[in-house]
Amino acid sequence: MPKADHILPAQHRPPLPSPLQIKTDAGTLNRSLSQGMVRYRDILGKNLGFLSLSTG
Repeated sequence: MPKADHILPAQHRPPLPSPLQIKTDAGTLNRSLSQGMVRYRDILGKNLGFLSLSTG
């Protein structure tokens, strides 16, 4: 288990993101998440169709 001494001291940390940046990131994350879910459902549907074909 690595010790916590690899954590950077405060002066080397990147500055905290602004609220606007956080909001933008959240929006981007939300969009990519919903796109990912659509893709995942699509893949899942194809796989389930394949499974039902191979078992039935």
